[in-house]
Amino acid sequence: SGSFSQNDTLTTDSDAIKGRYQLALQGYGGGSCAFDPTNDPTFAQAGVGDCSYWNPFANRLIADPSDPFYNDEATRTWFVAGPSRDGSARLVTLEAVTTGELWDMAGGTTGIAIGTQFRSQDFAIDYDDISADGGYAFNPEVFNDFDGTRDTTAFFVETVMFPTETLEVQLAARYEDYEGVSSTEPKVGMLWTPTDSLFFRATAGTSFRQPGEGQSFGASAGSVSRIVVGGEIPQANGIAFGDPSLSPETSDNWTIGFTWDVNENLTLDMTYWSVEFENLIVSEDADVLLANDIADGQLTDPRIPLFTGSPTEVCEVTGRWDGVSPLPAGCVTGFDIQQFTTSFVNQDFQKTSGVDFTVDYDFNMGSSEMGVTLNGAWTPTYDLTSEGILIDGVGSYNSTNFGTENAEWRTNLALDWRNGAHYARATYRHISKLTNDDLGTQPDTEESTFGVLDFLYSYDMPWLGNTESTLNVSIVNLLDEEDPARDASLTTNTSAIYDPRGRMVRVGLDFSF
Repeated sequence: SGSFSQNDTLTTDSDAIKGRYQLALQGYGGGSCAFDPTNDPTFAQAGVGDCSYWNPFANRLIADPSDPFYNDEATRTWFVAGPSRDGSARLVTLEAVTTGELWDMAGGTTGIAIGTQFRSQDFAIDYDDISADGGYAFNPEVFNDFDGTRDTTAFFVETVMFPTETLEVQLAARYEDYEGVSSTEPKVGMLWTPTDSLFFRATAGTSFRQPGEGQSFGASAGSVSRIVVGGEIPQANGIAFGDPSLSPETSDNWTIGFTWDVNENLTLDMTYWSVEFENLIVSEDADVLLANDIADGQLTDPRIPLFTGSPTEVCEVTGRWDGVSPLPAGCVTGFDIQQFTTSFVNQDFQKTSGVDFTVDYDFNMGSSEMGVTLNGAWTPTYDLTSEGILIDGVGSYNSTNFGTENAEWRTNLALDWRNGAHYARATYRHISKLTNDDLGTQPDTEESTFGVLDFLYSYDMPWLGNTESTLNVSIVNLLDEEDPARDASLTTNTSAIYDPRGRMVRVGLDFSF
């Protein structure tokens, strides 16, 4: 089999050409203005004749043509242009697979699949000339065109064996090679069913993932930081460059678990899992760069360039500023930061492990059918390295490293009730607290558990003849609990962990005939 796909995308925007915009602010705007900053004097006068001012303030919006605050549309057209990004991506794959049977065992016939795959990936971005020169006023990053091609060859094999009537074993391996980098990844899986009501399962294997094209040789908008410095939030731009020296990600992972139908009413399910990554590919976080750089009281990281002549002392860290009184001279602020230059890096190490569990109990109460379900995940291990330092990230916002927010406990307790055409469910969802690891810049981030109560009611309406109709009413976050606030964030929440939408009421009617 084979496949071919191609995607071509042209993205355009609107921005001011930096040089022309600055001239217009000085009164030398317009295509017919004879002012030449390299040939002074040119006898052109600011705001006179063919030379016009551009008013950037809000009073321009209510001004009429006779008002001196009015802006000439021709001047705006002269200094505004459309940044463009012309991208193309192509993928070609060729694959051959053969399957068959090998030998009989006590539980069945051994099956095998053997295959090979070839992939060719092309990716390119072409920026307009002004973007390539960093010539825009509000997005002044210098974006260079880039393109690249990668060819990958792979071979794989998989078998399934049945040594006994109650045991199934799967063995698999995959070999990949690209640009001189190769890896062989094995996997083994087992399912043992000693009785009709008890199942044991286990898997172990390794994985291999090559960097993406953008991660290797791309250039695109990058992350920016909103950490307050010197009483001001940075207004800088961000640019992220790919790194061709990135190593592929590798991981070792294994799971073991069981499902036990204790009786007709009670079922228990539990799985322990462990995943250990090495050379994890992550995007550098501007918040992390800035937090680490200001920790010693000086803003000197070359990845965070300042405007020419700006001071470097972070006075709230050195103790020269109390954060309340006027900022002393010689103290850097967020407004002094020009740009955040980030890339992709191989994070040395990340290991996470935990337990997923479910307890399901059904019973009758009079004419009603009842059910209680407890499920959740416990994550006692989330270790990672950041800037060469080993960090325990369990239950932390992980604001000062490349990790993500990681709650130690997430549990759901649900109560179900059914009686004839009526059905209702109440669910309490609990997330353990996250601690703030960045007390210097986010002192007011809340550290508290978060629990919400959801309610669902459903009614099968019987009076509509032969139709099947169901009325559904649900209330998410019945008590309208507010999620913990996160300081120094434009959205003030952590939506990857908490749902910030508050109480939501939904009504639905399903009607079929």
